[in-house]
Parts: sequence; structure tokens; C-alpha cells
Amino acid sequence: FAELSLGTTTGLYAEFKEGFGDSPFYLLPFARAESQSEQSQSNRELVSWSLFRRMGAGADLVAELGADGDIRLGYSLESAWGSELSDGISEDYARTLGSIGGALRYDSRPGSFFPERGFHVLARSRWADPRFGGELSYAFAECRAGAALPLSRRLGLGIETFAGTDFRGILAGATAMPEERAFTLNAP
Repeated sequence: FAELSLGTTTGLYAEFKEGFGDSPFYLLPFARAESQSEQSQSNRELVSWSLFRRMGAGADLVAELGADGDIRLGYSLESAWGSELSDGISEDYARTLGSIGGALRYDSRPGSFFPERGFHVLARSRWADPRFGGELSYAFAECRAGAALPLSRRLGLGIETFAGTDFRGILAGATAMPEERAFTLNAP
């Protein structure tokens, strides 16, 4: 699978699914390169501007749980860098992240856009540490769930829930999670 996007966000994403015979397991290596720019103006003057880039690669070992679900364990090494200009102050940053993670996914909805019925669950966690490459250290866990309920022939109700933590204040030594948008190479 490969995807190319052009516009304020320009990027290339590719993944390759390699199965292990008739087993429910497969390897999913992936890579992404992306550039995103945003700017805002007021009275024809540039108020703020930002350029955000990321690139990296990783792989997931996936076990299928029937037609609608899977369990994933994986590793990724990612870099994010950018520049921001706001109120005349310029700031540059560069971060590298090596992480391991896991996810449990289930989705019984027949379609991704405006599904008529079904439910979905995503439970995932991620642990970034300098021992895995990179320079940041944090951990998080989250769970997202939702349902599409038909109320009539042309009317449906969508329900979404979310819970998550970076363990700060719960576990001794836990650090705050940085902006996760910078590190989502293969987000479910």
C-alpha cells in the first residue's frame, strides 16, 4: 500500500504486508515522510507561520483476530523537526524518538465513513526511551471506543468515548508526553 498526499500537507506513506503462510500472523513494515506548513495573517501581515516535517520507519508484527480485529506489537524510529514564527519570535526544534508499542483493534462497522451500525475499540500503548534510539522518554496508554446505532432508515446515532494517560502523577518518575502529533507514523 502506498499513499501520496499533496497540499498544505505533502507526504508519502508506504507499507508492505508480508504473511507467514496460512498463519494469522503477518509482518507490516512501514515508512513515512511528510511536510506540513501553516500560516495565518492579520491585516495583510504574517502573524504566525510554522513548518513541520517528520520521517521515519518501523514494523509491526500483527496477529489477526478474525475478520474484524487484530493485535499489533511494533517498533519505530522517527524524527520530527520544525520551525515556528509567532509574534516576531522564531523557534526551531528537532526531536528523535525510538519507541515500542502495542495495539488491540476491533471494528465491526461495515464502512469507515458514516457507518450505519457496528462498534469499534482501539486500545494502544507506547513506550519511548533513549534505549530504543532517540532522545525522548515517555509512556502512554489510551482506549477509544465507539458505536453506530441505527435509529431509523435515514437517521443514526454515533457515540465515541476516549480515555488515556501518560502516567504522570500515577507512577513515580513518569514524564509528560510531548505533542503526539509529531510521532504518528502508523497510527491506527
